[in-house]
Amino acid sequence: MLKELVDLLTCRQLEPEELESTVAAIQGAADDPQLHWVEDRAPERLMQSAIISHLSDFIAGGGKIDKVHEQISDFFADPLPVYPLHVDGRPFQPDEYFVWLDRQFVQLIGEKGGYELLLLGQNHSEDLHAMTVLRPDTARILQLAAESGLIVERATERKRIGVPEVPMGEARHGPGAVRNHEGGDMLKELVDLLTCRELDAEELASLAEAIEGAADDPEFEWMDDPEPDELRQTALVFKLMEHFAVGDKIDEVHELISEWFSDPLPDFPDKPDGSKLLVSEYFAWLDPLLAERQDNGGYEALVIDDRVSDNLNVILAWRADTPWILELATQLALVIDRSHPYVLSRALMGV
Repeated sequence: MLKELVDLLTCRQLEPEELESTVAAIQGAADDPQLHWVEDRAPERLMQSAIISHLSDFIAGGGKIDKVHEQISDFFADPLPVYPLHVDGRPFQPDEYFVWLDRQFVQLIGEKGGYELLLLGQNHSEDLHAMTVLRPDTARILQLAAESGLIVERATERKRIGVPEVPMGEARHGPGAVRNHEGGDMLKELVDLLTCRELDAEELASLAEAIEGAADDPEFEWMDDPEPDELRQTALVFKLMEHFAVGDKIDEVHELISEWFSDPLPDFPDKPDGSKLLVSEYFAWLDPLLAERQDNGGYEALVIDDRVSDNLNVILAWRADTPWILELATQLALVIDRSHPYVLSRALMGV
């Protein structure tokens, strides 16, 4: 398992002999004099530090994000654009940068399916340790890391210190929350991304207006005095229903997802003992298959709670758009989850 993880973290660039020796060095972290300073001697923490130490040639690290960017850029024959600035000259905050960088990686799809930035955690400094990996490998890397007790996360999913949070109370629920021009534009952009930009301008504007105007829509009169956030969440799913695979059984949802492709997905998998896959196991199996669909850098399955049922509501978006979809959802007080690794929302409880 460690051998496969190291192989994927290094984009399969190590020769077999070098891969074997690197894995052996990481496994021998407890007796490594270079790691004598590590205070937390728990096996997982030692392994985490050893990976950072022995894969340093593949890691961009440091305490200043613009310097980390320069190192990331050096990994490519054609350098990335310079560190981004706002129109008023302010430098991007780390999480704004990670979303921006992910969009740059979309343009580097090539034959290998594009790249993604991962962060390796540690407990002895606040420096960033970033690794550029092949995007189709991300799901498997995260799975292997979780099974090994290691801390590896998508850069676009870490704690968003640079993105404004949606305030609680009146600012979130009042008329100024998302009913202004900026909020309307954000909702329109979100709908555009969730539908893979397949809608024409008139249909897009109509759907965004219908979602925003759900409070006056007779279609939602059955909802018992919903909060604005709840109503908007439900309206988002209902108004985009034809773009969702919906069901209370994961194998049936899989069939609907497969039908979206001219070249269908493999049949729903069974475990060796014949038992049914759990929802989380299914999404872990599905994610790399969607990443391999190279249209616009692959797809990703997102789960959106409709707030009124126990159904799974799964929608496919372009993989490169997922970080921005999640940012827009956060600012609009909507709950949209990545399917793998996914967050248990009310819609998934008990499935």
